[in-house]
Amino acid sequence: MKKIFRVIIVGVAFGAMSAGLWEMKVELELSQGPNEKDIAERQTFNVSHKNLESKVLEQLVPVDLEALDKKDSVNKKNRFFKLDEKVLLSQAETNEKEAILKDLDLMQDQIALLLDTSKTTLENLESQQAIRMDAIHLLTRAMDWESNPKSGEIKQMVGDFILTENIKGLTNEKIRKSFIADKVELFANLKSVDYQKGLEVESRSPSSLISRTLQFANNFYILNENHRSSK
Repeated sequence: MKKIFRVIIVGVAFGAMSAGLWEMKVELELSQGPNEKDIAERQTFNVSHKNLESKVLEQLVPVDLEALDKKDSVNKKNRFFKLDEKVLLSQAETNEKEAILKDLDLMQDQIALLLDTSKTTLENLESQQAIRMDAIHLLTRAMDWESNPKSGEIKQMVGDFILTENIKGLTNEKIRKSFIADKVELFANLKSVDYQKGLEVESRSPSSLISRTLQFANNFYILNENHRSSK
């Protein structure tokens, strides 16, 4: 029986409202006066942004494509957690959940989030940990879904993250340990889901620091013993 490990951190709850179709209502009053002709000339237009010329739209609402991509990623992640809380899913909800779990762009966004040490300070350490824990949970669920057609690519992403030495430049001990814990947990989950992949990641360790980190995970979660006992 596979064991999935997740450290529960009580922190700040984050949510995002789903963005609907932006609509601009334009009311044009062509003339003034109470007569019937003027009333007939009064027109109301509902204009979708999709129908506006791109130059006009850029003048009205500057579009930050990178920000939109990030918002889409957050919305998908929040949607997944809502679906994951439900006991019974409709077929449409099941399809939606599975689509999220095999979304490689979304999974790569989670890896990028885990690699980025620049946003974490002592002041926001708990809230940043909570955000990263959500990313770890999403990646783990994607790996744990046995029928996931993208599981191989996602496991490779996770393995590469574990071996990336993004913690070298961290001088504060609390922050450093926080980012090491991300690697410990994801490695434990990866090896629990796919033992051979875990061994392969260990064999590619680029440094003594990463090797010690993976050995700590093996010992703390008794990964090798659990694997032998499950046979």
